[in-house]
Amino acid sequence: MEADEKQLRLILISPEKDFPEEQGLVMEMFRMGLTQYHVRKPKYSTEKLRRYLSKFDVRYHNRIIIHTHHELAASFQLKGIHLTERHRKKHKFFNWFMLKYLKYKRPDLQISTSFHVVNSLRHYNPLYRYVFLNPIFESISKLGHKSSFNESTLRESIAKSKYKVIALGGITADKLEEVVNFGFYGFGLLGIVWQGNDPIAEYKKVLDKCKELNITVC
Repeated sequence: MEADEKQLRLILISPEKDFPEEQGLVMEMFRMGLTQYHVRKPKYSTEKLRRYLSKFDVRYHNRIIIHTHHELAASFQLKGIHLTERHRKKHKFFNWFMLKYLKYKRPDLQISTSFHVVNSLRHYNPLYRYVFLNPIFESISKLGHKSSFNESTLRESIAKSKYKVIALGGITADKLEEVVNFGFYGFGLLGIVWQGNDPIAEYKKVLDKCKELNITVC
């Protein structure tokens, strides 16, 4: 890697609700190089999520992380699971049992979680491959959901944390330089992709901006 070249993890998060031709659009983004797709469908039943996942080409299953019905990660050979704040607080015993089962079935399973305050970055848990911190900027998908982070505190907390921290909330192509300067390990895309008229075009704008800024996404 060149001295001035930067590398960031790019993660796409699904829309909560059904989106027309969603799987086809995501598979096109996979073909464009997307390596991680977080499926966040909080109102889906286990069976509905199963049907949803079945519409992806099996060769892309190892790029998908699910936020609910974690048992499906084993049967679909998915990349990983995401534990929400609710999972961490209200389902500790169930999660412990489920994680033991999944780790037995899939020793390489990737696990992530989300934080909303910088103090959470101090208490490192090696269970998590990376963590989301949000909202870094004013959210696009949740109106009125504004960032309350202090810039200097945010930069210092990321630098001191052992976590690989992913920026989430209000991420657009124009914010990528700030994401780099804050020291984030990567960034997540949500509203900018799914609330536009053309998700593929919006995704490509981000890739083009990364190229302009000499950022390699992985």
